[in-house]
Amino acid sequence: MKQNGSKFSDPTLDKVLFIGPSLKARGGMASVLSTYRENFEPFHFIATNSPRGTIPGLGRLALLMVRLPLERLRGRRLLHIHYAGGKSFRRKRMIARWGRLLGFRTIMHCHCNLIAASEKAGIAATASALSHADYNIVLASPYLEFALRTLHLPQAHTSILNNIAPSAETPPATESKPGTCPHPVTFLFLGLINQPKGIYDLLKAASLLKERGRHFRLIVGGAGERQQFDSEVEKLQLEDTVECRGWVEGKAKDRAMAESHILVLPSYTEGMPISVLEAMGLGMPSIATSVGALPDMVADGLSGAIIPPGDIEALARAMQSYIDNPSMINLHGKEALARSEKYSASSVFDAITKIYHDIL
Repeated sequence: MKQNGSKFSDPTLDKVLFIGPSLKARGGMASVLSTYRENFEPFHFIATNSPRGTIPGLGRLALLMVRLPLERLRGRRLLHIHYAGGKSFRRKRMIARWGRLLGFRTIMHCHCNLIAASEKAGIAATASALSHADYNIVLASPYLEFALRTLHLPQAHTSILNNIAPSAETPPATESKPGTCPHPVTFLFLGLINQPKGIYDLLKAASLLKERGRHFRLIVGGAGERQQFDSEVEKLQLEDTVECRGWVEGKAKDRAMAESHILVLPSYTEGMPISVLEAMGLGMPSIATSVGALPDMVADGLSGAIIPPGDIEALARAMQSYIDNPSMINLHGKEALARSEKYSASSVFDAITKIYHDIL
């Protein structure tokens, strides 16, 4: 491994072409690829879509197909293809097929619930598409087991690869007041405002806590079903507790995290969420559900809490434990920060370049 300034460099990276959504898009894949760009040198990338809509996105896809032969002539030998379910998988499967015809080696890197995506696309079709790749990457132990046992992908060429925890610039509220009991305890939700992310479960848990006389704040950073969300806040009489800031990124996200003590992500399905990695890197505990990679990321009772998805009472109890025992925030935050090391750019760089070297 060779470090070039603040970036990590390896000659093999010059042979790799990253394929994925526009880096200006919202969502986990764009965040992962952005951290690659910030940390890896060189970083060759072509977007498969456009944040401007479907028609510009189709133009991007067509341009990519034209560029692939030229990139092959420039010395790129490996396509590292990042995909999710549905349309994303269909697009990336087509790109992978074209790439192999041009002589590229291919890595298929799944950023979604592989089990649900495979069942929707068809187990046989998914297995066929992924079996042609030189390597397959998933984000969590359940998805790895599914890939090996159900899709019958080769164990030697299928593994988990951690996402990189984005570098944190602003310390969270708990670190600004060491040794104190923060009042009110502030929880933070970051993500899409919809039922799969568990936001309505979170509002119901907040309502339970208010009924029990607990005083706290909840900051929500997200976009989606805003009208339904606002209606639920009003129905549960949470206007004085919940603040929705819309989609936050950059400095706005830094401010939201700096004002908060605990991240809450009560999702029904996840891969390896960037928001939890960001919280870990800031030394912030997380309350999350037992889906995807979350049980591997959050140590229940040590760096946060893991609860069953949809269990509103368990969610309320986990939140209440921090309200009633605020000294746990610093304690669990320190453990979260320690656990973030395996998601560091250095650790992920070592793992990813080993895969590249083995393939090439």
